[in-house]
Amino acid sequence: MVIFGAAVEKIGKYKWYGKGLMCGGWVLAYFTTYAMYHIKATRIISSQPVDLILVSIVIVAMLMHLLKYRSQSLVILAMLLGYVTAGVSQYASFAFLYVTILAVISSVLLLKMNWQGVAIFSLLGTYLTHLLWSRPYQLIKPGTIEFWVSITFLAIYWSIYNIVSFFVKAKSAREQNGLEGFILMNSLLFGLICFMQVRAYNSAWKAPFALTVAGILLVLGIASKYTKEKGRIKAAFFVAAIAFATASLHFLIGQGTAYFIWFFEIPILLFAGFYFKNILYRIAAWGITLITLIGMMIFFGIPDQKILFIGKEMHLTFFLYLTGIACYYLARYVYVSKDVLSKREKEEMRFSNVYTILASIVFVCISYYEIQPKLVTLTWAVSAFLLFIVGFFIKDKIFRYCAIGLVAASLLRGITVDLAGINTGYRIIVFMCLGLVLLAVSFWYAKMSDVSQDRSAVEGRGGKLAPIIIMPLISILVLVAAYLYPSEFRAEDKLKGREIEITARFMAGKSLSDDDLIFLRARKFKNLEQALRSLPLGKDGYNLNIYVRAIDMGMESKDMYSRLAQYYSEKDERSKAIENYERGIALDPEIRQWNTRYMVRSAAKLYKAVGNYRNAAAYYEKYLVFYKNVEDLYELAICYERLGELNKALEKLNEALRLDQGGAYSGEITSLRSDIYSKKEMIEKKEASDRVAA
Repeated sequence: MVIFGAAVEKIGKYKWYGKGLMCGGWVLAYFTTYAMYHIKATRIISSQPVDLILVSIVIVAMLMHLLKYRSQSLVILAMLLGYVTAGVSQYASFAFLYVTILAVISSVLLLKMNWQGVAIFSLLGTYLTHLLWSRPYQLIKPGTIEFWVSITFLAIYWSIYNIVSFFVKAKSAREQNGLEGFILMNSLLFGLICFMQVRAYNSAWKAPFALTVAGILLVLGIASKYTKEKGRIKAAFFVAAIAFATASLHFLIGQGTAYFIWFFEIPILLFAGFYFKNILYRIAAWGITLITLIGMMIFFGIPDQKILFIGKEMHLTFFLYLTGIACYYLARYVYVSKDVLSKREKEEMRFSNVYTILASIVFVCISYYEIQPKLVTLTWAVSAFLLFIVGFFIKDKIFRYCAIGLVAASLLRGITVDLAGINTGYRIIVFMCLGLVLLAVSFWYAKMSDVSQDRSAVEGRGGKLAPIIIMPLISILVLVAAYLYPSEFRAEDKLKGREIEITARFMAGKSLSDDDLIFLRARKFKNLEQALRSLPLGKDGYNLNIYVRAIDMGMESKDMYSRLAQYYSEKDERSKAIENYERGIALDPEIRQWNTRYMVRSAAKLYKAVGNYRNAAAYYEKYLVFYKNVEDLYELAICYERLGELNKALEKLNEALRLDQGGAYSGEITSLRSDIYSKKEMIEKKEASDRVAA
């Protein structure tokens, strides 16, 4: 097929037909080689390294042949076969090594042929194949070996693609943009997959991992100044480093403080984008804008921890929202204060109006929610006045339009809400005053509009005063108004204080009244559960009384049941241990969380130890749905063998043998299989003799 296709391809009108024949021939050769080892019915090779070498030879030969036609589509098809093979393979070493080989091949093609399409396809195929193959380890807590093998290969892929970026010759603007996207996509995919696996293995490692990757990317960015395209490559590495460092803040210093810093990153990155004349920094700023905006939408109106401001309790989210509003306004000012040159920057500047609009909308919502009702209208009116002033100073009509919107909102609230309880005479006076104010504002607005036609007259002064006016005045105004606002959650604070006080008495061993018990049950024992998490259950039974008392009160916690079960198991009190594991599992009947799966496995072992093979087999089956491993398959086979279900036992042993591949359990598995076959033979002989006797 390959030879015939190469001949037909030379005929003009049959060119694509010939290419199809060639590709079909190589596909057939490829899957034939693959089937020599990976498909049981056609297996003629017993060594995996030999199979890997043969398949690699076919891939290299296929690529060398297809490279003659200088067609990226043909090469992509050839590489697609490789990723499909790695994805359906049952062996991690084959899959990951094979994907690494394909990554090296695509990197060589990127250097020699400058085929960015092939490189991007290889990038996506590499990480997607790795993700699909390792997906079971992202749902539960992976083993140490599996985790480090997966992370090591991910680091190898990431390093290969980063290193090759230093040597690619990107001449045109399109090629430079493609190289930037390649670098950013490489770090993005690497970070997402690693984050999932690090979170599943040890959640405490997320921040160190992100900071480590950020540091490596920073070093690569500094080193990139020695390349020909130093400006473009350096920006891509720096932006990737900023992304990882930004993500680490969420795990390192807490969500609230992280949002506070993220808000300030937005105008800083926008300024860097204009200063260094690189759009990547501005794209990063827009990305953080989207994240912070989604965060504000999710957490709006949710009461959280409070801080003291001038002796007054204030919500932490209130300060964060004010910071976000100020930084959004400042982000728009960055665009207004810069000279826009290119057509793309003009379009971007028009789109940056969103910053002012978003800031104004968020300000209206948060002030309505947080500020004392009688001060809401006044706050909106004064803020509108400040926006008018800033809009004229920096020569930005969007600021003035938002100010008009605030004026309209304050008028609407004043008419519909504030005047609801006022008699008719006062309403007439208020409406007349509002009319006079609107006339005065319209006259002043028209006059300032005429003056603002000469931009150079106040441009210098406005550019200096805008950030000084915009950030503190609005914030101070709202903070002072909020200072007069009584806390809505003072009653909740009292309830929390009482819960803490009752929990402290319980932990000290003091008796609780019936009212105290009813109160704790109504609070769902939240504070008590947190206290017990930090209270160790010693091997000598220290603190056991507290755990037992908590259960007697009606408290239910998987963590508590798991600790009690481990304690009783170590004391060889298996019935009590099983009882606590059962209680913990009952709190998560669908077994969604990994700690529930741990209890299921532990309960299975205990049931097997006490000779209850039926329950042991049932729990082993539940656990193996989420994490198949040789040890538990072997233990399950023993349970079925003891129950007399020999066919099921053989089925599990065969599955364990396929996974073990000559490992530590091979001898035990083989021995048990022989015993089961002997038992089956004896049973069959006895049944035959019984039939003859009958």
